[in-house]
Amino acid sequence: MAAFGAGKRDDYVTPPSGLVIHHDGFFDVDRFHEELRGWFFKKRYDYIEKEVQIKNKPQGREYVFGMNGEREVDEFFKFHVQFKVFSIRTQKLKEGGYSGWVKLNIKAWIELDWTKRWQKNSWTRFLYYVYVNFIIKDRIIRTYESKLYLEMLEAIGIAKSCMREVYH
Repeated sequence: MAAFGAGKRDDYVTPPSGLVIHHDGFFDVDRFHEELRGWFFKKRYDYIEKEVQIKNKPQGREYVFGMNGEREVDEFFKFHVQFKVFSIRTQKLKEGGYSGWVKLNIKAWIELDWTKRWQKNSWTRFLYYVYVNFIIKDRIIRTYESKLYLEMLEAIGIAKSCMREVYH
């Protein structure tokens, strides 16, 4: 966790650009979508789908979609997990599922002071800076970042379980 200035409220567990997984082979898009959506609901995230696009191209289908989840931990902390999926050369297989090239981008971050109670004036922003960088910094790292990181790894495990090599 970096030091937080007066206006900075996002604490990324991943790099801000996200973690990237590339895969060329089998990817069960339908199972991935169903299981990850179920995971978001099971973990009590508010679930939003974004950017859903399916294009038929001569070399196969192209999928672009995003899956976002956010969960209020309390009045100060909110967890965010975001998946963006980009797939090209995607073709349906006879035995079920799809084959193609897939890129997953995964981001996870904690939004601090999501109710903006500490952002009203320069004095409360200063108190926010002291509170986050000195008083609760250790609790943020040990408790909240660790919990969100483990949840993100669980979601990545679901994504990876929907991938395998295809042998013809």
